[in-house]
Amino acid sequence: MKLIALLALLPFTQDADDLEAEQKKAAVLDEQIAGIQDKSSRLCAQKVQDRNASRARVATIAAQLAVKAYANREYALMAKGKEIGRLKLTSKLDGDGAAFEDEFKRDDAAYTMKFRSALDGYFTLRSCDLTGKVEGKGDVREGVLTLGERKIRLTPTTVPFFAMFRCLTAQSMLKAPLAYDTLTFFGLDIRRDGTLRYIEKVKIRIGEKDVEAAKWLAEDGEAQYPIYLVDGVIVKFDTQDEALILQEK
Repeated sequence: MKLIALLALLPFTQDADDLEAEQKKAAVLDEQIAGIQDKSSRLCAQKVQDRNASRARVATIAAQLAVKAYANREYALMAKGKEIGRLKLTSKLDGDGAAFEDEFKRDDAAYTMKFRSALDGYFTLRSCDLTGKVEGKGDVREGVLTLGERKIRLTPTTVPFFAMFRCLTAQSMLKAPLAYDTLTFFGLDIRRDGTLRYIEKVKIRIGEKDVEAAKWLAEDGEAQYPIYLVDGVIVKFDTQDEALILQEK
């Protein structure tokens, strides 16, 4: 009887042994999976970091090329076929950033805007030296521009006014739309919720020539401004009643 009883227990003993073995096997597999997941997570995090660094380098290179593209450019401000002003853009690389000196003159006003910026997608402002309607030197610390007694908090997507020319050239290289805010140096305020986006290739007339241009659209509130680029450089910037036309050197 005892032998029969022991023989009867054998399947259960075998099952218990199998269960314990499978539990140990499962535990080992859990450890292995956890190790793989941890390694995969660290690898994924590193890849994300590498991708972000690569995107930042792409933006920097595009910004550098845009700065060089406007090293010395001049535009005529036209209204009803008559020249009413001039815009001169100069820029150069300056250490890890860029330095700009933009002069805008029209019949009723004159402005000079010197500023320094970072080489990122928005040419983030670092400092400025203004003459005209608003005058003075300003510095940016922790996202706040201080000029005299005025303090203006800049958004992370704030583009200095005429830096928009360089910004659009950089975006045309990246072939990507851009949402931005604009810091105007005329009244020293911020216009919010602007967008830049590519529309199509078009034929336009510049002077006596017909040229193929990339048409972009700047949208600022309810206003829309068609902008035309040839070889990545703005050749025409239309406003509601006026247009900036690139002058040949």
